[in-house]
Amino acid sequence: MTGTQPGTVTQRVGLRRLFVACGLGLNEANEIHEEFRFGDVTVELYLGYRPKYNVSFSSSGKYIVPGKKAEMFHWETKSDPSQTPHAGELFTEMTCFSELAVNADLVRRFRGNDQEAQKELMRLARDASAVHSKALDVVSGALGLRFHRQLVLELLHEELIIPREKDWTVEFVGPGVELLESGRLNDAGARALRELMPAIGRCDAGALDRAASVFFWLLRAWAQRDPLSKFVALFIPLEMLLQGVTLAPDAEAESAVEQIRKLISGCDYPDSSRLLRAFDQLVGQRSPSLNQRFEILAKQAQMPHWEQDIEAFCKFNKMRNRLLHHGENALSLAVEVEAGVQPLEDLVERYISKALFGDGQVYATRWRPRWEVGSAKTE
Repeated sequence: MTGTQPGTVTQRVGLRRLFVACGLGLNEANEIHEEFRFGDVTVELYLGYRPKYNVSFSSSGKYIVPGKKAEMFHWETKSDPSQTPHAGELFTEMTCFSELAVNADLVRRFRGNDQEAQKELMRLARDASAVHSKALDVVSGALGLRFHRQLVLELLHEELIIPREKDWTVEFVGPGVELLESGRLNDAGARALRELMPAIGRCDAGALDRAASVFFWLLRAWAQRDPLSKFVALFIPLEMLLQGVTLAPDAEAESAVEQIRKLISGCDYPDSSRLLRAFDQLVGQRSPSLNQRFEILAKQAQMPHWEQDIEAFCKFNKMRNRLLHHGENALSLAVEVEAGVQPLEDLVERYISKALFGDGQVYATRWRPRWEVGSAKTE
């Protein structure tokens, strides 16, 4: 098909998601296949037992453990779902396409399996993927909300896709795999462990309750593989630490509050008593912002680089506010500060350790060298 400009043709580029509709099936129809316009793009929606664009699967685990064979690149693709671990299951397949006017020679070379042409079209598909992703979020969300969440509960894979006349090519991205570290508990670490555990057991009930609540969320954060879920989970224990942090009394502010109270009490307004009660209620609701609380905590802790910690926290909190109030999902687990890159996980762990154990001692990792934390517990 000729494009809108001389020397161009129309080429589809898109984004595809494949779900296993866990436990569900189709009663009266063997499959449902709909194609519809979604603003400026086209969406193909398929419910059935033979997805159009094949099924990929892997036996890879969540982690790459040093010293053990890694299966992270062991992926297989089958056109026949009966040859996969999901034989007989219902699939939800949705693909969002844009029709792009591109150079005719580029498309000709792509159809001839030219690798450079394929890379260029994949770049165009990647540029359009934000629009495609939003459309698929709406379609999958509506499908799950109005029909059943299990239709879109288990995402098998997502990929960029470019159709050809008789086949297609994809840029496949599987689920994330975390590279773990190797290490040994040395003699100093063993002694510290034997000292720490009985000391924890002697803590009062209130301290144990506080620690249990904080660690509940930290443990959940450590296990999260999705960056967005990890960001949210890491913020919760940190906010719990900040609950009891208050601003120091401000004599000037208190003096101003008292002057306003006297003005209200002494005015001739007939309902001044109601105004005074409302004013006292507003004054009683005053509380420091989250940024102010962390600044107070960091200044009290006086850990190395605490000024950079404050800068990093303000940036993380700004991301959090955009997430909670505007629904933005462009979050990062690390930010740039004056001293370099500050990971959220490092910041949270150090301040939990400081609040619960009185110091900032934490385990060492490749992004948090031992000399930075003063730890000699592993080697």
